[in-house]
Amino acid sequence: MAFPASEIAVLAVNGMLFRDWESVSVRWTLNEFPHYQFRFTCSEDVPLAGSAKGLQIAPGMSCQVSLGGNLAISGYVTTRQVFYDANRHYVEIQGGTQTLNMATNSTVVPGQEFKDKSVAQITQQIVQQSGNSLKVTGGSLPQNILRRFGIPWGESNLDSLSRLHRSFGSLFTSDPQGSFVVSMGPTGGGAAVIEGVNILEGREIWYNQSYATSAPIATQQTGHKATGWGAAVSSVPFVEQMFNLQGINWKAQQAVISELPGVKGVIPQGRGENESILQEADYITVFATVYGWSPGQDKGQGGGGLWPPPRSNVYVKSPMLIMDRTLQVKTVTFLQDNQVGTRTILELCNNRAMSGGAPQAGP
Repeated sequence: MAFPASEIAVLAVNGMLFRDWESVSVRWTLNEFPHYQFRFTCSEDVPLAGSAKGLQIAPGMSCQVSLGGNLAISGYVTTRQVFYDANRHYVEIQGGTQTLNMATNSTVVPGQEFKDKSVAQITQQIVQQSGNSLKVTGGSLPQNILRRFGIPWGESNLDSLSRLHRSFGSLFTSDPQGSFVVSMGPTGGGAAVIEGVNILEGREIWYNQSYATSAPIATQQTGHKATGWGAAVSSVPFVEQMFNLQGINWKAQQAVISELPGVKGVIPQGRGENESILQEADYITVFATVYGWSPGQDKGQGGGGLWPPPRSNVYVKSPMLIMDRTLQVKTVTFLQDNQVGTRTILELCNNRAMSGGAPQAGP
């Protein structure tokens, strides 16, 4: 199938450009790993794969993926699969964002701990030591000072940052340039998916688990001359604020252990409130399939840039799905093959569903 210039996928490796793929999948995700990933295939029916030896791409090579002339991923090749016999050749190349190394690299600091550093300072140091660049969207990094934040020996950069940010509602992703992105809130707007206009397929999951109405937080702080020891540095500070054992509407509570030290203040409060909000509210997820890789391509207006990245605002209007509201992008999947052509699948969520918890969508 011949595609217009606005629908050509190109994989650039060591200065060589590879086009004419039989199938293309590029996926941008939020709070999944790898955050940005791709999968390209070709077979004997496509000129690119005239021979399996002609596609000299190997794991570890740096690469860039562009869709319709727009940069989509900067990263590395992770997997090469080749099959051939007397009559058939098949090649599959997979890879992901430059931040792939954060799942394997570990942070090494004196004493394996940060002392009297802000969350922002610790984040910047961990990302810098991983060899990646840091980008913050939708707000600014928390400036809360932690008396001590320990790094277990061998813990990955990604796991350390997940523990560090869990009390602040931060979400992680990447960008086309390969940066490690900390999303503090939704961004942008203007893009829309509308029933009868550009939605080719629509699916919806609307879910409320309502299994716990409180989340008492157990916390602990290291002993210090200013605060003492024992009970003074360990507590469950928000139990009374979050449920009443004598109330007639009381339901079971879910105990949560705080990942950060601090027996009072915004850290345990934020952790408890985030947990309770996520459990009590509706989870809304909409999957919208549209034509092309750019907004407006269904009207012949391609080439204006790719669909917006994770955590961007997108307006959804669909009477069939009872939707007339703005949701946030959680996942963008760019697809192309010889059967269905060029498509983008947008996974759009309300704030409660951004961190997961709702049932996964079926095929």
